[in-house]
Amino acid sequence: MKIKGLPKGLKVPKNPSLRCAYLYEDGHLVEWYESSIGGGLKAEFAVIREAFVSNTYFKGRLVINDCNSWLLSLFEGGTVEYKEPTSERGSVNTQKVGLRIGYLSWWGGKNVERRGSITILDSSLINPPVTSQPETNETFASVADAGYWGDVQVLSVIRKPAPKTEEVPA
Repeated sequence: MKIKGLPKGLKVPKNPSLRCAYLYEDGHLVEWYESSIGGGLKAEFAVIREAFVSNTYFKGRLVINDCNSWLLSLFEGGTVEYKEPTSERGSVNTQKVGLRIGYLSWWGGKNVERRGSITILDSSLINPPVTSQPETNETFASVADAGYWGDVQVLSVIRKPAPKTEEVPA
């Protein structure tokens, strides 16, 4: 797997696998990778992306479990909205079996207009692909230069390019 946007020449463990991603209210994204390095050992590292999405409609962070880079590419540069699963959104039948219904929606995006949504089913039997942690208040500024994200080393911080400014003739 090739990790998009990393600086040239950066040493990356072979065959990294994207295990999980965390999308924060301020729009930054943390990708958590794992790679086998032989002898039954695994290397873990994080890649932090500044302003991965332009707008969010949720509090705290979203945990995107067992994700693929294609799913994240749908969000890139766009708007993401998450509605916490509740039993009020479901039908009488889903309420009887204890399913809570929520959704994850996205629109806009990098280079192309995209729109989509995923219905989130949440119960004691089903692990949803996306969960929220509204109590988390991490910002990009608080992690950009830390070197570690939790106990995982940050391999790269991919910053949003500075806006171009026009020179005004004197």
